Amino acid sequence: MGTAIRKNAVLPLAALLFAIPAAATVIDPSLVETRLLTGFSPQVTGMAWAPDGSNRLFVIDKTGLVILVQMGVDANGALNATRLATPFTTLLREDGGPLYQQVECGLVGIVFDPSFATNGFVYFRATVSPTEQQILRFRDAGGVGVDRTVILAGLPARDSHLSGGMAFDHDGKLRFAIGDLGFGTRVGTFRPSGDVQAELSTLASKSSRINRDGTIPKDNPFFDGPGPNADAIYARGFRNPFRMAVQPSTGLVWQIVTGAKWEQVFILRPGVNAGWDTLENDEDGQPGLITPVIAYLTNAGTPGHVRPITAASRAAGIATFTTAAAHQFRRGARLTIAGVSDASFNGTAYLKSVVSTTQFTVASEGGDASATGGAAIALTIGGAITDGAFVQGTLFPEDWQGNFVFVDLNSGNVVRAILDETNEPTRVDLAANVQAGAVGVNIGPDGALYVLNIFLGNLDRYSPPAARAPRLVVDRTPLRVEDGGSAVLSVRLARAPVGNVTVGTSISGAPEATVTAGSTLTFTPANWQLPQPIAVAAARDPDADDSTATLTLSAEGLSPLTVPVLVRDVDIQALTVSASSLDLVAGGAVGSFDVRLARAPAADTTVTVARTSGSDRISIASGVTLTFTPANFGTPQRVTVVAIAGGDAQPSTAVLTVSSADAQSRTVNVVASAALPTEPPLRPLSPISGGSGGCSSGPAASLWAVLALLALRSRRGHVRGS
Repeated sequence: MGTAIRKNAVLPLAALLFAIPAAATVIDPSLVETRLLTGFSPQVTGMAWAPDGSNRLFVIDKTGLVILVQMGVDANGALNATRLATPFTTLLREDGGPLYQQVECGLVGIVFDPSFATNGFVYFRATVSPTEQQILRFRDAGGVGVDRTVILAGLPARDSHLSGGMAFDHDGKLRFAIGDLGFGTRVGTFRPSGDVQAELSTLASKSSRINRDGTIPKDNPFFDGPGPNADAIYARGFRNPFRMAVQPSTGLVWQIVTGAKWEQVFILRPGVNAGWDTLENDEDGQPGLITPVIAYLTNAGTPGHVRPITAASRAAGIATFTTAAAHQFRRGARLTIAGVSDASFNGTAYLKSVVSTTQFTVASEGGDASATGGAAIALTIGGAITDGAFVQGTLFPEDWQGNFVFVDLNSGNVVRAILDETNEPTRVDLAANVQAGAVGVNIGPDGALYVLNIFLGNLDRYSPPAARAPRLVVDRTPLRVEDGGSAVLSVRLARAPVGNVTVGTSISGAPEATVTAGSTLTFTPANWQLPQPIAVAAARDPDADDSTATLTLSAEGLSPLTVPVLVRDVDIQALTVSASSLDLVAGGAVGSFDVRLARAPAADTTVTVARTSGSDRISIASGVTLTFTPANFGTPQRVTVVAIAGGDAQPSTAVLTVSSADAQSRTVNVVASAALPTEPPLRPLSPISGGSGGCSSGPAASLWAVLALLALRSRRGHVRGS
């Protein structure tokens, strides 16, 4: 983050240099605000609702703490939230030490597996050292995180601009982004005449795409295998790509970028370039560069984002304005037009189209006319865009459906962008303000908007007023289910019923899709607001085609609600290996690692382990062939490795390859150090003789040799996690 307030999220509120409301404020009259919970630490960095029907919110703290919040209802049927006493986990380094937490570092990202309802997998981004980030995965076991697995290690880091956002796209790929590492380093940034290879050799300043097991898809735009590119790169040229959101209707990833002079949101496609650090919201007309779909001036202050107008004309209700300099307005921007020689041009309007860098249009009432002078002033939004989400489900009215809502840390503004059929904004305007510190925005299982404040420690809920007529509410539509997995639709009522309401569920269409839980739901005047789950599972099928089904919800006296179910034939199998390397002592203790499958196979699957290169002194003692079934796929199976002593004191190395016909191979690097003597020869120590500046090779040196041998002995069988 570029300004003082954005360098460290634990700054005191006194550091804020602009006026903010004294309390949370609703600006859009179609919203109702509820403060659901308070008391979070001033180090919370994000949140995500578990998509399994449990009504749990996961809140992450930069210290590594993962807090669980349980949604419920009180005796009067009002929604409430309780912070659970037992955290999901506290992320630590592999050696058990705390995460590196300077400035923007620590636990900074969370995302749930698309099949979380089946596999319980949740992924985190954490800084483990001043120079390294990792993506880690845990499995939810009754509200406790187990099976810590490093999915991707060695990601670049420094104290600033390392971002943290992650998301799963509709292809089941894990997306993440890393900034330019801040403090003037600007690693991996774009230069029009610079060294493109140097830019592509690092994941810094990039948005990336990987398989969920950490391997790299070969269809990534810069994938070159053994070549010099960082194969995970999907898009480039970003300063601090803080968060991302996947658009439910299109599957497109919207990349949220915290800026130096401009806050920007980009729609990503393979290989696109956003131009940082050469360009920022002035990419128009530049070959090979994309322009932001949303942009606003960072900490605009006074006078703000102002552009003098040289000419104005109106025809058929559309006014065209010409500016003296590049206006840098984007579609949907709220503008105040003032001081034009013909006052009929003045007023508030939303930008309709960008004609050129110096011309734009707005809708304008009045007859055809022309004028000169005046200025266009953009709405002041804030200075650090931090998160965004798409409104989905059926709680909000139709004019909110598909809207993109984002929050700004510095101002605390909650901003609503209404999109048209071309996927561009028609109106970008303020919806609410939560005071400075807005760090996260999410759609909850009840379909409402939730905003997390890092400075005040508040969780606020925004929803439309209670419905006038009773109806069914779902948290998403369509429901996406991966082949071989399951997903949950959360259901509630729009208003309190007079008596109990029974909701029945049926599914038709794709034969592999079935309702496995929630075929009948009962809502009462006391629990009508609390979402209840309907679980839909998709059995594995032999083809690789997607399929569709229709889920129908019905209740007496209510209009039936149909929800499309999209079954995605991802067919991604992966091998999970507990270690990427082993350290052995030749002739000494054996080493081992565990192997399992990431998802249930359609049939019994054979996994083989073989030495594919290196010394024949290293061999596999057991686990050469492993068999996994649909029933035991997640149970780890052990591979044991031994190293025999050689005739010299040189270490032996080998590469073991774990492979299956249905998954990408994994490798384990083995190093076997020379065998230790059974009884190290110790000579009686004599007093160390004097001398200055020299090294003794006598008795004193033998003491260091013994200590070194003892240290080596302690490494027998030591495993380094992946």
